[in-house]
Amino acid sequence: MTTTFDAHHEDADHGGDHAHHPTGWRRFVYSTNHKDIGSMYLIFAVIAGCIGGFFSMMMRAELMYPGLQVFKEPHTFNVSSPAMA
Repeated sequence: MTTTFDAHHEDADHGGDHAHHPTGWRRFVYSTNHKDIGSMYLIFAVIAGCIGGFFSMMMRAELMYPGLQVFKEPHTFNVSSPAMA
């Protein structure tokens, strides 16, 4: 006795939706794969480090001399550096 496999019939029984995998940026955002999550952590850490380093340099440049050099309004400086205010 031989058995035959009908792929269309098999998909109809199980819905067929579970085989769809997102591509592009959605692959990383909606992923539960540990390698993708690790890549997202690495990318986020680099971006957050660059933004934090930029703000740190701006605050140091502002505090180098008395008065306002980099930030034109005192409110802007206070908002960008909450620990200093």
